Amino acid sequence: GTRILVENSILKTLRRSKTPVSNRDLYLNAKIQVFSLKESTFRSHIKRMKDAGKIIPTGKRWSLPEVAEKS
Repeated sequence: GTRILVENSILKTLRRSKTPVSNRDLYLNAKIQVFSLKESTFRSHIKRMKDAGKIIPTGKRWSLPEVAEKS
């Protein structure tokens, strides 16, 4: 359950932002959902999401991958 809350928080934050978001901002937003979230656990979530292609690094920040438009 916690993993889903954290990942949904990260995705929601990135969807709302017009620009790439820093690790710190993503962490602070996720911590609102899961008060007991440790920074090291958060980094594990980020790595897992990056490896799955759900988020992409943009410099030292994160963004959502570009969605190819269906024709």
